[in-house]
Order: sequence, then C-alpha cells, then structure tokens
Amino acid sequence: MASSRAVVLLLCVLTLGAALAALGPSLVTTVVGAVLIGLVLAPLGTYYSLVLDRLAPPRRRPEVFALLRTSSAIGIIFASAVLTAASLSSALVVVAATMFAVTLTVAFATLRR
Repeated sequence: MASSRAVVLLLCVLTLGAALAALGPSLVTTVVGAVLIGLVLAPLGTYYSLVLDRLAPPRRRPEVFALLRTSSAIGIIFASAVLTAASLSSALVVVAATMFAVTLTVAFATLRR
C-alpha cells in the first residue's frame, strides 16, 4: 500500500494533469494532461479502497463500499453539472480548481499527522 506522502504526490500529478487539460495551449498538452490523469487514477482508487477496507468494521463493509461508489458518482454528477451550466473550458477550469482544493486538503491533513 502506498504511503500518505505518495498519495499526496499522486494527487499533485492528477492536479497537474487536470490543469494541463484545462489550460493547455495546444492539443499535445491536453493529451499529456489526460495521460497523467489516467496514470494515477487506478493507484489512487486502489489506495482509497484499501484504506476503507482496513477502516470498515466487517459487518459494515458493504455500506462503506456503497458510500465509496456514491461519492464517485457525486464527483461525476458535479463535473456533469458544471459542464451543463458552463462552457467546456470553464468546466475544465472548475474541475481543475476543485482537484487543487482536494490536493491541498489532503496535503495539509497528511502534514498534520
């Protein structure tokens, strides 16, 4: 399992990828951003699944993993709602800013430990 610092690093790479996809001046930087996002999504998903598995009491595991799926769906709904309400470039900036806020939150929580 990855360390907390490795998770922060993966989140930083994800944020960089989101920023490149949102603000990239060319198709190449947008594709590089998408590739960076794709490279870190699976390790982050695995890490958080393992953490939840370790934290959840055995009789509550189905509920905990249902909440994990629900939180993933909420993220998709959020991104879709932003796409509906704004242009594609604005939605990408909002999603990148949200990823930046999440990364900062996790980084501060990790440093406090």
